[in-house]
Formats: sequence, structure tokens, C-alpha cells
Amino acid sequence: MRHGQASLFGDDYDQLSPLGEQQARELGRFWSRRSLSIDRVVTGPRRRQVRTAEIAGEAFEEAGGSWPRVELIEDLDEYRVDLQAGLPALAADHPELGEAVAAMMAATEQRDRARLFQRAVEVALTLWSDGSLEGEGIESWTEFLVRVRRAIATVTEMEGRSKTVAAFSSAGTIGVAVGQLLTAEARALLELSWAMSNCSITEILFSRGRRSLSRFNAIPHLEDRLHSYR
Repeated sequence: MRHGQASLFGDDYDQLSPLGEQQARELGRFWSRRSLSIDRVVTGPRRRQVRTAEIAGEAFEEAGGSWPRVELIEDLDEYRVDLQAGLPALAADHPELGEAVAAMMAATEQRDRARLFQRAVEVALTLWSDGSLEGEGIESWTEFLVRVRRAIATVTEMEGRSKTVAAFSSAGTIGVAVGQLLTAEARALLELSWAMSNCSITEILFSRGRRSLSRFNAIPHLEDRLHSYR
């Protein structure tokens, strides 16, 4: 699962918005209506990831379900590039990124600013995947790919048959995980993450080291009024 909507342009992006909290509740209620049995719950370290798991679990238990103890898996973290706070600094050495950031900063309407932020993120991540975006504290693209592959291996290592793991992460991590299953190129890995809805469900079937994609970016639990990308 991708986390619920975070607080874009807020003082702290790594915090669910009220809409994000509602999305997480609807996820837990949806699973309860399906009488889903969840054997393991894991989450990345970001607060928006952890809080989505917590709220979904609360809603699941309120409806009578049993929610396992949440496990923290560092490898389920999003890519370690601070795009909201760090874009202006990163843009200094890249004219194309600088233009995208300037357009975003000049926008006065929230909808326009969100759209232009997405454009700036796409430019930045393309540079990053090409190896052109470097700096202190920035995880390399290659390191990220290795970490995501390791995370999926950790998540799917369970004994017994018919086990269900609920894993909470972020769009970049999920997009890369899916792309690796499909043996996609770098650009396609990025584009998968850009298309993801908040609090969406992606299902991976696993058995004895084999993994296959069953569902991607599904939101059957969200009404139109609760749907968002950013």
C-alpha cells in the first residue's frame, strides 16, 4: 500500500493530511468487509507510512478484525532524496530543473502549484536515475534499486501457505518493486510511481522465491471524493 495523502506544502510533509487519514480508515474498513485475514503487517520508517498502517489497523480492529503487531522495515523507505525541501538547492546546477522549480514557486493556486511540483519532481528524479543528481545525503539510484529488491525479499519471506502480508510504503518504492517484477527500464520504473494514487493497493503473489504482479494501483476502497495523487 502507498501511504495516505501527506501534507504537501505544509510545514511537515511527512504527516498525513486529514484526507490521508480518511483514506487509511477506508482501507481498514474495506479489508474488514472482505473478511481479509492478515498474517503480518510491515511498514517503512516514514511517519506517513507508519501512521497509515496504524489508522488502517484501528479501523480493521474496530470492525472485529485482528491486526498483527506492526514491524518496521527500513528498506521500505521512500527514495532518500528530500524533494520538497531540497528542490531549490538541487536546481542550482541543473537549468531544466531550475525552470521547473521557478514555475512551481511562482504559482499562486494550490492546484497549479501541486501540478508544477509534480513536474519538478519528474525532472529531478529523471536526473537522479541518470546519475546526474548527486549530493550529501542523496542515495544513489543503484543503491535504491538494490534496497527495494532486498525489501521485497524480506517482506515475502514467510513460512506456510496462503499468507497475507500488508506492507506500507511509498510510491517510488512500490513503483520500482513492480517495475523490477516486469523487468522494466529506469524511465518506466519512475513513471509507474508517478501514476500512483494515495493509499492505493498493489498486490504481489509470492511462493518459494517466485513473485508475480496481481494488481497495481487499485483503489476500490476510495470514493471519487477521497481520491488523490499528491
